[in-house]
Amino acid sequence: LAILLSVPLAATGVILGLFITGRSFSLTALIGLLMLVGIVVKNGILLVDYTNTLRRRGIGRNEAVLTASPTRLRPILMTASAAVLGMLPIAIGLGKV
Repeated sequence: LAILLSVPLAATGVILGLFITGRSFSLTALIGLLMLVGIVVKNGILLVDYTNTLRRRGIGRNEAVLTASPTRLRPILMTASAAVLGMLPIAIGLGKV
């Protein structure tokens, strides 16, 4: 449920960003939205998985969530950065068509 709720929030951020910059929703924006959804879902899965691991160790729900977030922040930022850098040529449109 937490992972599914993060997708509409990401889409809302995209729409707000397009509105603020005055850009229209184009094919490029759609590709960017799909990349963002993939990254957001992956990050959510990492957090939920580690939270569930802590819960299996006997830690309470609130404490597990508060422990998992800062513990998994660095790995999530590293994998998200690698994914963004890997998709950057596609987003910018470099190369021959």
